[in-house]
Amino acid sequence: MKTFGVALALVMMLMLARSAMADAVATAKATDQAYDAALLACTPGAALDFFEDHAAAIFPGDGELGGGKAEIAPLVKNFDAAFCPDAQHKAALKTMSLSATSMGPDFIMIVRQFEATDKLGNSALVRATELIHEKDGKWRYLVVHVSVGLPRASASDVGKPAQ
Repeated sequence: MKTFGVALALVMMLMLARSAMADAVATAKATDQAYDAALLACTPGAALDFFEDHAAAIFPGDGELGGGKAEIAPLVKNFDAAFCPDAQHKAALKTMSLSATSMGPDFIMIVRQFEATDKLGNSALVRATELIHEKDGKWRYLVVHVSVGLPRASASDVGKPAQ
């Protein structure tokens, strides 16, 4: 009977862990979708509201890093400029993959890849690593690192010096 109790406790723990993981993914998706919607609505101020006051961010442009909302604001505005105004209705942010891990009751780590299509129709595969934090019932970005990968080198380029 004791073995059955241990097995039952183990099954319950696994079920709770799976539920927490599913909740983390749902929360991560909802947060990223709402942020993306603010960007695509051409409202960088609304997008900035998704950052905590003391957040840290690194964006894809040269030298684009900031600590705190005042330093992050121009990064968000610059990133949003690629999508707005979208007179030709080409701009899009499409999640290709997303994983999320609960880091406690009020922190979630997100690793996401998405296809970003700018207002001119140019696309790039973008990577984002994000730490979101729940405070006062709202999930906000505490750390964001967004990057665009370089094209893969062709087999003929391997071993050649950079020019």
